[in-house]
Amino acid sequence: MKHKKLIERLGAEKIQDILDNAHDDAVYYVDEWNEHFKVHGYCTDKCIIGVHNPQTHYRLETLKRLIADGQNRST
Repeated sequence: MKHKKLIERLGAEKIQDILDNAHDDAVYYVDEWNEHFKVHGYCTDKCIIGVHNPQTHYRLETLKRLIADGQNRST
C-alpha cells in the first residue's frame, strides 16, 4: 500500500506534522515538487488524475487512520 510506504519513508512524526498543518479543506497530500510555490510536498483539496501523477497523491484520511493505528499498536 503506497500510504504505508510513505509513512515508512518519511516517518510517523513527519506525517503527523503534515496532518497537523494541512488546511481545513485539504483532502490530499501531494509528495512532489510544486513549481508555482517552489516547495516539495503540499496539501490540496483536489487533484486531476491523468494530469498529476496518482502515485504521489495520498489521502489525508488514510494517512491519519494509519498513523492512529500505528500509535495504538505501539502502546
